[in-house]
Amino acid sequence: MTQQGPTIKSWQFRKLRGLLSVALFALVCALAGAGLTAEPTQKPFVIEHYALRNGRDWDVYAARVTAQGKVLDANGFVVAAGQHNQCRPDVGFAAGFYLVVWQEFVGDGTPNTPGNAYVVRGNRISSNGKPADDQPIEIARIEKESHALNPVLACQESTALVGFTVRAFASGNDYFARRPIDVASGRVLGPTPEPSRNSAKPPIHLPASEGEAPRRGVLAINKADAVTVLHDKVHGAQVWKMAADGKDPQLVARLAAPNKQSRTDTSYPVCRALASDGNTFLLLAEWPQLRQDGRVRMQVRGWRLGPDAKPQDDADTGFILAADERRDPTLASRGCRTARNLSGSLVRTPGS
Repeated sequence: MTQQGPTIKSWQFRKLRGLLSVALFALVCALAGAGLTAEPTQKPFVIEHYALRNGRDWDVYAARVTAQGKVLDANGFVVAAGQHNQCRPDVGFAAGFYLVVWQEFVGDGTPNTPGNAYVVRGNRISSNGKPADDQPIEIARIEKESHALNPVLACQESTALVGFTVRAFASGNDYFARRPIDVASGRVLGPTPEPSRNSAKPPIHLPASEGEAPRRGVLAINKADAVTVLHDKVHGAQVWKMAADGKDPQLVARLAAPNKQSRTDTSYPVCRALASDGNTFLLLAEWPQLRQDGRVRMQVRGWRLGPDAKPQDDADTGFILAADERRDPTLASRGCRTARNLSGSLVRTPGS
């Protein structure tokens, strides 16, 4: 089963890219702020990625990396493996554990039919690289009616908030759901997500934007609130602020309004990374533009968001961080525990 899984030319390329990302992530974190070099007694970074198995399905792997860039697990270790796909991982740190989340295909029948869909699962990893849970944590399993896809993760001291897209088999009923986790115990909090945004039950989720299902959101937490940014062709990027447990969401801003973009913009910006220093937020996005020669040039643009999640830069254009052929931006800040790009994600522990 390879539905919804990524496509590449070979697993060797993915493995090489993952290894190169280790050095890149270590450099990003080292440059993110002063005093980030780790002492030998401090816990290492963890880098998360997924690799193709048997030319067919994907598994999730991890490796620990010190702040000096030394890889402690040369061949990595398996976080999630099974009969079908385990992919799209994210990782955070709370309550003394690394928490890894991913999407996993369950069922042996035709995809997009009852019982054959993606679910979201997780696992806690100790600082020595050993799994703390005998069985994966079931975060979102509604496979009889819907997929649960593209998990993202933000952590506080002892809890985590997982965001994910619920995609009903019948199109047009997608939404962005959230569930908090008590990381110390591995217990998922709150009700099971509804299989559709049209459910008659009171939702705890954000409605999807009209006209198109949202792409993968980004998620971060400061001292008091969680912020997520969802984006689509109709409304651009929507900034939502909510409680740290994912409740009481409020739409606070719209960024990159499609009707304000120039005709050279070929598509709406794709939000790739969001981080917090414990107070404010920084959002990075890819911004495709059409060159005069007909080729698409990819910029990286950013927006600074205040503690209230409102933009401190021009809401429609942000600021240009890199102008020519730059993709997959990552973020690491002194108060943020994760740095991410498309090939995987890395987490650093407090004090590193």
